[in-house]
Amino acid sequence: MKNLKRILSLVLVSVMILSLSACIHKKNEIAVKIGDEKFTSAYYMCSLIYAYTEAQQKVKESDDLTEDEQSGTAEIDYFSKKIDKKDFETWVEDRAIEVIKTNAAYRILCKENKLELDEDQKTQIENNVYQNWDYYGASEYFSPKGVSRDTYKTYLTDSYYSELYFEHLYGKEGEKEVKADDVNKEIIENYILADVIEITYEDKATDEDKAKNKATLEDYASQIKDGKKTFAEIYKTHNEIKDEETATEEDEEELKPVNEYANIFGAEDTDFAADEYETYKKYEVDVPKVSENSDKTGVVLVVKRDISKDEYFMDYLDIYARHSLKDEEFEKTIDDYCKDLKEDVSKYAVSQFKVKDLDTSDTEE
Repeated sequence: MKNLKRILSLVLVSVMILSLSACIHKKNEIAVKIGDEKFTSAYYMCSLIYAYTEAQQKVKESDDLTEDEQSGTAEIDYFSKKIDKKDFETWVEDRAIEVIKTNAAYRILCKENKLELDEDQKTQIENNVYQNWDYYGASEYFSPKGVSRDTYKTYLTDSYYSELYFEHLYGKEGEKEVKADDVNKEIIENYILADVIEITYEDKATDEDKAKNKATLEDYASQIKDGKKTFAEIYKTHNEIKDEETATEEDEEELKPVNEYANIFGAEDTDFAADEYETYKKYEVDVPKVSENSDKTGVVLVVKRDISKDEYFMDYLDIYARHSLKDEEFEKTIDDYCKDLKEDVSKYAVSQFKVKDLDTSDTEE
């Protein structure tokens, strides 16, 4: 789900330890203009950083690493690599402009369709900015280079405009609404809902210790099978969770999960992809099962649930399913729209930002 991932990726970008070389640019200097949409030099730098981290990931996932780079015994020489037949630095520069152009398209399309962010979305943006800028300290790396908190917020907000336009097209009552039956089918075929309690083996655990761990979970399983206790009761006791205060009338109106401690396990290529998916998929619904976990580091009690009967999780996964079904079409729609957009790039402004100045290899452990 590419648009949501872009939002999440900004968190990773924000906590990078950047050692950028000094550059000088005027406040609110325009680096890129697309139609009536203007992007400052500081915004361009945000896009360059985003493109740089994306390029690094592409290299890591490629077959172009040396044996030592693959094993981790040598640092990856990113600038010696090629991406899509372009040298690393050129790809990053081109990608930075491409992202800006795409963001301009989202802004324009949202304005044309009179789409505005709602209060919940604005709150999410504020919370993400606070978390990244203030809590994780992104300000320490961006501020000295002329990137203000407002610029960072603007960059993050554009990611939300992409989601806003996607929902306008494919969301409930959208212009190209995906049928509910298709959405539900996508969820049921690609996601598992399961209650899970895991006990990780302690260091130097003996076979006897491991047997005791397994016996504990088997006892829990028996209590659930015999109807003596619910999974939720056992889960709270096992994790020493106290009962919450009495719910307010407002809380009672909110949609809540049938299985309040359940986890989502997704098939490969979903946003909740999990190694356990294929195994748990074979389990019977509501039948407790105890086994060692996939990496043999502990034992796990699993109770698979019928996700189709949990309205909360079906609603929660609705947008993920719509993305799975329509992301490719949406991306093509935006790419086609961008072909008609002309960018006016200030060579002076963008030339001040060098991709090699983003290299953190000397500071990485």
